[in-house]
Amino acid sequence: MTKKANEVKSILVSQPKPQGLKSPYFALAEKYNLKIDFRPFIQVVPVLLKEFSSYGSYFYQPQCS
Repeated sequence: MTKKANEVKSILVSQPKPQGLKSPYFALAEKYNLKIDFRPFIQVVPVLLKEFSSYGSYFYQPQCS
């Protein structure tokens, strides 16, 4: 008895939709009859240095030996 994997019907891509039609996502969608949703999840917002410093952020910087 073999188990069949679940069929993928839709793929969520966390980036903006490509402008041209030469994206590999469109080729995969056509080849495998998929629905591809493009949703930009990450939004980069500029902040002033003074505001950033007030957050108390610490960035780890490893020491070279």
